[in-house]
Amino acid sequence: MELTVVTESILCTHCGQACEDHSIHINEQYFCCSGCKTVYEILNEHDLCTYYELDTSAGIKVRSSIGDAYAYLDQADIADSLVDFKNDSTVVIHFFIPSIHCSSCLWLLEKLYTIEPGIIRSDVSFTKKEISITYNSSVVNLRRIVELMDSLGYAPHIQLNKTTEKETPETNRSVFYKLVVAGFCASNSMLMSFPEYLGLDREIEGMYAEVFGYISIALGLPVLFYSASDFYIAAWKGIKNKMINLDMPITIGMTALFSRSVYEILTHTSAGYIDSFTGLVFFLLIGKWYQSKVYQSMSFDRDYQSYFPVAVNRVEADGLKPAAISTLRAGEEIVIRSQEIIPADATLISESAYIDYSFVTGESLPVKKHKGELIYAGGRQTKESIHLRIEKEVSQSHLLQLWNNQVFDKSKGGNSVSQLADRFGRNFTIALLILSAITFGYWYTINIAAAFNALTAVLIVACPCALALSIPFAYGNAIRILAKKGLFLRSTEVVEKLAHIDTIVFDKTGTITQSDQSAVTFYGNKLTMEQLGCIYAVVQHSTHPLSMKLAAYLKPHALHYVVSDFEEISGKGLQASIAGNNYKIGSAAFTQRREAGTLAGAYVGISVNDVFYGYYIFRNKYRMHMDTLIQQLKGTYRLYVLSGDNDTEKKQLEAIFPEAENIIFNQSPEDKLAFISGLQQQGKQVLMLGDGLNDAGALKQSNVGISVSEEVYNFSPSCDGIMDALYISSLSRMLNFSRGTVKAVKATLLFSILYNIVVITLAVQGLFSPLVAAVIMPVSSVTVVLMVVLTTNVLARKM
Repeated sequence: MELTVVTESILCTHCGQACEDHSIHINEQYFCCSGCKTVYEILNEHDLCTYYELDTSAGIKVRSSIGDAYAYLDQADIADSLVDFKNDSTVVIHFFIPSIHCSSCLWLLEKLYTIEPGIIRSDVSFTKKEISITYNSSVVNLRRIVELMDSLGYAPHIQLNKTTEKETPETNRSVFYKLVVAGFCASNSMLMSFPEYLGLDREIEGMYAEVFGYISIALGLPVLFYSASDFYIAAWKGIKNKMINLDMPITIGMTALFSRSVYEILTHTSAGYIDSFTGLVFFLLIGKWYQSKVYQSMSFDRDYQSYFPVAVNRVEADGLKPAAISTLRAGEEIVIRSQEIIPADATLISESAYIDYSFVTGESLPVKKHKGELIYAGGRQTKESIHLRIEKEVSQSHLLQLWNNQVFDKSKGGNSVSQLADRFGRNFTIALLILSAITFGYWYTINIAAAFNALTAVLIVACPCALALSIPFAYGNAIRILAKKGLFLRSTEVVEKLAHIDTIVFDKTGTITQSDQSAVTFYGNKLTMEQLGCIYAVVQHSTHPLSMKLAAYLKPHALHYVVSDFEEISGKGLQASIAGNNYKIGSAAFTQRREAGTLAGAYVGISVNDVFYGYYIFRNKYRMHMDTLIQQLKGTYRLYVLSGDNDTEKKQLEAIFPEAENIIFNQSPEDKLAFISGLQQQGKQVLMLGDGLNDAGALKQSNVGISVSEEVYNFSPSCDGIMDALYISSLSRMLNFSRGTVKAVKATLLFSILYNIVVITLAVQGLFSPLVAAVIMPVSSVTVVLMVVLTTNVLARKM
């Protein structure tokens, strides 16, 4: 008698692969190689073994020896070509990590600072498999960081010859390719089903049915394993993270439909439903593709134009001309004014600059740069205008990665429609599985064939596809429509937030007033031609609406003066030195005027060497149809006006806004932020419309912050959208459109619930065959798409 010895396979504690050599271990922890053992020792030493608790055997098998593989990173020129930002000892670099695959990966990579003290911060984009690392170059070098990541099993993909060519995002191309495959297979599988559709004579059909059935299976396989892969991957990730997402019931329905079809074709009991399966996947992918195409087609590109000025002043032969940043090319020269953001890595041509890199590093202290130095994208000039030469196009700049980490994302937990849809999907799936088991058990005692038919019909027909399709179609279409109407939103979530707004706060200057149509009058001592030229030289460096108005008014006096020690103080004004004289331009207190102004209009005082000379009054002209807009809004929303000016225009504003107590003057940027915060503490959902740069704090604090701009480069990184000032009178209709869009989505959710109640009831009773179920499910998907698209298009006609 032979004895068979069964040896239990021992799996590697780190990567989960079989251990062929049992000699590599630490106590009871076994490893397949010395590389995995080393990683475990590193994690254990730094108390990071929670990594394995998040996902058992989450690690990646690593090579045992790295050697000098990354020695080339010791060369300064190579290292500098890879970094996205470098300032003194602070360096920021971005890597693509192909081996990121689970939540444990994300957890560990964001804990790198506990392993290497020189690493300040690491931020991971799980979906893009990217990591942004900020480190102290005086403590650790780039080679050491890359070697550490490689030793942990996360070797970065390093590309030394980065191209400047703009590419279509890989995810968007992937969805398109999968859509094409699904469409091809769906159309051809329908051709294979024509005999079944037409009810041809069974003897004639029998000659081809078997061949057609096998061809149908062949057409269904690429749809199952390729076109539908994103849904299965998303469902699997949900399971691994112990949550059931909306993709779960969809994948159950698709799996049941395909499996049942293969069974019936192979057993020659029916022609199967491969055509319905491929058609279902095709319609689901249309939703995903449509959403990605809408994002790409927006002129307000979410990757960088949401945060950069959409245009800057480019130096051309006949002077400065506004140019879209997407058109900027290496070698071209631009001029950046005070408080504007530098849109691309560039070399400083001016003698000096003071750059605030807080948007990149979090450090708000301005850094002085000298002529010839490289200034990285995302820096904000804090002094006078500077002259730069573009070195890299915007698409290569570090801010692309920063924004992918959603630095300014305001999203918090709540009851958004998307979150409600996911909750419905989770509970629906659990209920569906239980109901399917009960249905199968009931019919199994009566008839086995009927049991499988009922089970399959329930799983196929009970698919909440309305949820998967309605949200991307409705919100994607809404963003496209609003963009055509002059409102460019950062993301689909903003559409839903607009629908919940109950309070609107308007900034005055540049928001409800027209910047280019103000009557300007000077009161005070007569200014010399030289002083007028110096005042122009100072205000031309600022992007504040009043500075731009004054610059336009004084342009005939423009002369070349060298401005030094320029400073723009938020809420106060400008100060600078020219030829030994100190100029202050701004508020009454800032320019040392003791008595308050009594003339109606916006005030800009002038002082030279602390001697008050006089002041300009800008008699504002309010935007057309503002009174009509306020009448449309006042019944639904609580309205406020916040102004940094005095109350000399109070009567004009009271004629437009119905409640005088809601018009508040002498508000600094800090006061505006605090006011909005106070409204939110009262439970208000606040929409703020203001000047992008000067109201940045208030825009960021509000639930939705929209920068109203006549010049497209004047807005804040923290705004949720840009509104063309010409379309501000349409604000009420835009808000109504947003509410209507959300209602349309909710209606489709209700449709989905009612649909599932009816069809599941019928399927449980055995009244649906799998064929009928397979036809009903894609028909319901098409119905949902038509509902939301037609509804949003009808709502758009009212704007």
